[in-house]
Amino acid sequence: MSDSWYRKAPADEPLTQGDIIFSCPVVGWRSEVRLDFSSGREALPVGELLDAQRVHVIVITQACDLEHAKVRNVVLCPLYLLSLTSAPLKGGFSGWPDGDSRLTPRAPRLPGAPPA
Repeated sequence: MSDSWYRKAPADEPLTQGDIIFSCPVVGWRSEVRLDFSSGREALPVGELLDAQRVHVIVITQACDLEHAKVRNVVLCPLYLLSLTSAPLKGGFSGWPDGDSRLTPRAPRLPGAPPA
């Protein structure tokens, strides 16, 4: 029996809560841009306002909302290595997989239940 909490998810498997997405393209507002609408000047082109990067994230949106297509946007949170914190756990996660991939939580297994 594997003690792993996650398994690699095939690309055609729908997203679910708790999925970890490596090198996920994320677009956000540039932190250094300050909009001042009182000046009356024209708006900046969108490309000058946005910043795109690839980050490791975990899906926070509720699994039932994703499964039943009740949301238009998926909430993501950044994911950091424990080894980068001030007090890493012993025997912790050794690193991220190479390239673009996704992990999904394993279904909980009750004691005495047959393997999946």
